[in-house]
Amino acid sequence: MIFIKNILVAICAAGLSAMAVASSYTIYVYHDDAPYSIPADTTDISREWVKQANARQQQIKLKLKHIDRPILNSMVESGQPYIILWANELWFKFRDKNVKSSRVIFWDADTLVSLLHNPISYHNPKELIGLRVGARYGHYYSDLNQLFKEDKVHRIDARSSLENYLKLKNGIISAFLDGRSTILYMQKKLVFSRELFVSSNPQDAYSRHVLVSKHYEWMLPTINRIIDEMNNDREWQSKMEQWGLSELVNPFELDLKELDQL
Repeated sequence: MIFIKNILVAICAAGLSAMAVASSYTIYVYHDDAPYSIPADTTDISREWVKQANARQQQIKLKLKHIDRPILNSMVESGQPYIILWANELWFKFRDKNVKSSRVIFWDADTLVSLLHNPISYHNPKELIGLRVGARYGHYYSDLNQLFKEDKVHRIDARSSLENYLKLKNGIISAFLDGRSTILYMQKKLVFSRELFVSSNPQDAYSRHVLVSKHYEWMLPTINRIIDEMNNDREWQSKMEQWGLSELVNPFELDLKELDQL
């Protein structure tokens, strides 16, 4: 009897161990810039978000992994399972028609950054014709992609905001596109100099979410509950303010495609 009992205990332990392994999932972040990725710091908003998400429920364990955007694009197109943090469904829908989105985590925008002595205010894409504009590898820019494709606006890709910033200061580009969340952080931490001009009118406004492939659609109720809790958590909002994200874009700046999601 003792022998049989020991076998049953071993089987149960193995089963629980298998369940534990099965409940662990990778969540991808392709952003290389602060506040989403700050390798030299003890934490950043991505690591903190995943930590909070794991602490608020016991059903799934998320493991953060940074990935280059072009590699992630290929993964999505190939039909592999994925969970992506800080993304928008509009950017991936043409790569995977079955992509599903969580509720809004927060609002953001791509905006144009130029030098104060040669400011460029963005109002429509055609204003940029003939200019050299810094962009990011693998990123999609609504309204500008066709102009980039036709080389009417000369797209020069970089791997980081800092790389674009240095190209701007050295006269290699006339302006660069960057997320307002990153710009706010850089301004708050005094990384960017005071000689920069940031266009108040966004090139594209959007909401950030968690995206999942069809394989993980069952996670969305849990993820949505986590987002709701964090959006109503004063401690989390205080952390957002530390990263400079309390002044992000509001829905009134969004285009019709985004307003349809509200």
